Amino acid sequence: MKADRRITLIFVSFGLATLIAGGAHAQVPDYGATVAGCDRDEAVDCYNLGVMYVTGQAVGSKNLPAARERFAKACRLGYQQACGAAGNMMVRGDGGPVDKAGARPLLEKGCAAPEKLSCSVFGALAAEGVGGPKDIPAAARAMTYACDQGVFVSCHDMGLLIIKKELGEPDWIKARGLMKKACEGGYLQACATAGQLCVASDIPDRDFATGRALLVKGCEFGDAVGCRFLGVMMRDALGGAGDNPGAVAAFRKACDGNDLDACDHLGRALDQGIAGEVDRPGALKAFDKACTGGFIEACLPLASLLAENGDSKSVARAVELREKVCDTGVFDACYEAALLLREQKKDQKAQKRARPLLQKACEKAVGPACFHLAVAFENGEGGAKDPVAARKFATTGCKAGNGDSCYLVAGYWHQGVGGEVDENIAVEFYDSACMNGIDEACPYDEYW
Repeated sequence: MKADRRITLIFVSFGLATLIAGGAHAQVPDYGATVAGCDRDEAVDCYNLGVMYVTGQAVGSKNLPAARERFAKACRLGYQQACGAAGNMMVRGDGGPVDKAGARPLLEKGCAAPEKLSCSVFGALAAEGVGGPKDIPAAARAMTYACDQGVFVSCHDMGLLIIKKELGEPDWIKARGLMKKACEGGYLQACATAGQLCVASDIPDRDFATGRALLVKGCEFGDAVGCRFLGVMMRDALGGAGDNPGAVAAFRKACDGNDLDACDHLGRALDQGIAGEVDRPGALKAFDKACTGGFIEACLPLASLLAENGDSKSVARAVELREKVCDTGVFDACYEAALLLREQKKDQKAQKRARPLLQKACEKAVGPACFHLAVAFENGEGGAKDPVAARKFATTGCKAGNGDSCYLVAGYWHQGVGGEVDENIAVEFYDSACMNGIDEACPYDEYW
């Protein structure tokens, strides 16, 4: 299960008006009296003066630097509601430079009030070690309080602490409940993660129908991973009816959002025409984006489409892509790259390039590669003739279950290519060839 692993620092979107709403008077106090009270170090008056400067009420226009200063003073004088307001302005860079290190202790004071939005912001800072050391226990306490008070971004953030194993072995059911609560409360960034937690195979009590509904919300919000999961569920009829056109649309949206795994899914869907007609150009474009971006699984289908184009430029790139996958340890790709090179029969450079690819694949038990390698050594394709090596690699291919290799090495033993003649051994290899699907090898055991 994949999820956004960042604690949400989008807390700044609360807006200062939201943060201060709980402490402002319903009726705007007299400006002059409030100024005088703040000058006398009356904390509530300093706070109310800050509210006036934020809203522009009673002072004619907003003055955020003055508001920030008054909130900070009110906090220093012990009015905890003001601490959250000042800290939020410092995090946002409202009325002065961004100062998260200065904001963090103020927000912690505001949370101690307790004031829910201060707790939400402080929890995010403490979880990420922003503005001070990382403090997971304090972050969890603050987030829990804020979530319980309906600050749904904190439900999401608390869920992430669990997913990231910051609190020990994950309680997946709890994480799912927190993400679902955040989503249903309107914090749509949590929806895709909640959906994934509903359908993940390693989490108890899977609920495909609920998961699919949550993923719809997440995808509509623009979560690329959520769109990919939704596409898979639509394609495979999980949690609802199958919907191939919907799946393609979800994969496309996810791919446009740079989810490379989704681009691979999109390429396969278009190549197979699951939503209607096959779209090879579209598939090629999707695979190309995924492969170029580093999603190696997309490189082989991309190479196949390029090879089908047949022009020299496309084939050359197909070879390069298969070699790239070969280097990751997918040895069938080594063989497939070599096959494209061997098709260029008049190009000795291509034949020479094919040999080490075939050998690499053959040594990893890719039987057909052994057959072609043996033929190359027998005929001197891509290098000197070497009948001994031809016999060796044909034998390796036969042991890997490749019938063509068995048939080839049987002939070598029968004719003395690369070593002695031994018709009994030849019969054994013909028999192996027969058992591995080479029909013309089957009569030979009757002749010896």
